[in-house]
Amino acid sequence: MPHVKVDFWDVLDDQNETLDLLPIIQRAATFPLKNRIKERMNKYVDILEEAITDGEEGWGLIVRARKENVPGLVNTKTGITGILPLGPDETVGEQMNFLYNRPLQVLVTQRNPIVRSTALDYLLFDITKADFHLQPKLRQDAWQRLERMERIGRLDLKIHGPRHHPDFSAEIPSLNKMLEEASEKGSADTVELILSCDRRKESRLDIGVVRGVLAKLRGGNEAQIKKLSVSGKDRDNSRSEVVDFIRDRLVHSGEVEYEGHQLNKEQCRQLLRQAIESNRAYLRSLL
Repeated sequence: MPHVKVDFWDVLDDQNETLDLLPIIQRAATFPLKNRIKERMNKYVDILEEAITDGEEGWGLIVRARKENVPGLVNTKTGITGILPLGPDETVGEQMNFLYNRPLQVLVTQRNPIVRSTALDYLLFDITKADFHLQPKLRQDAWQRLERMERIGRLDLKIHGPRHHPDFSAEIPSLNKMLEEASEKGSADTVELILSCDRRKESRLDIGVVRGVLAKLRGGNEAQIKKLSVSGKDRDNSRSEVVDFIRDRLVHSGEVEYEGHQLNKEQCRQLLRQAIESNRAYLRSLL
C-alpha cells in the first residue's frame, strides 16, 4: 500500500488572524458543480468535486485536471503505447482530500505533488470570494527552539517569483525595495538572500524585525518560499539552534489502499482524521 503524508495548516485572514473555514466550506457546497470548476492558465482545471460539513467538521475533495501533457495509454504486458480514449471535454485528474476541524482550528490536507495546498485557498476564493491564506503548522520542537532563541544571527531566504513578494516596507524597507527592483528591473525569477551577523556577542539581528519578516513570509506564500530558516543562540545553554520553516513542519503519514487506480477516498479521509487525533494534545495547546 502507498504511504501518504498529511500536512497541517493554520487558516488566516488578511490580517494574519485565525479564520473559521467551516462557513466557507458550507457556502462552497451551495454552488452547483459546474460553478466549482475554474481554469488555471490554460494548463489545468481545478474542480471542487465535494464540499461537505457535518457538525464541527468540514471536508472535501479537489481535483486538478490536466489540459496539456496528458499521459498516454501503456500496455504493461506488451509495452505497446497509445492514446487514452478521452472525449473532447475529458481529461485526467489528480485528487487532494482536505479536512477542517473547527474546535482545534486546523486544516489537514493529503499531500499531492500535483495538487498543492494553495489550490484550496485559490479555489475557495474563486467560488465564494472568501479571502484567506494557509500557513503551515510547525512541529512542537521547532516552536520550542525558536522561543528559546535569545540571539538571532542568521536568516536564510529563497523566494521563487519575487514579483509577488509580501510588503516588507514596515519591517525592512531596503529588503522591500531590493525585491521590487529584482523583479521589475532585473526580471529575476528567484532571489536568494542571507542576512547574518558576525560572532561577537553584541552583534545580533533584531528579533522583532525577524519575527515580522517571518510572519509576512509564512502568510500565504507557501508555493513561492523555497528556503526559510533562522539560526540563533539558545538562551539556556548558548547552543546554536536552527529552525527550518520548510523541513520542520508538522507532518503525519500512513498507508492507504488503492481503489482501482486511485487512492481510496474514504481511507484518505480516515487518515486525515487519524492525523488530527494523533496530534490532538499538541494542537489543543496551540489554541
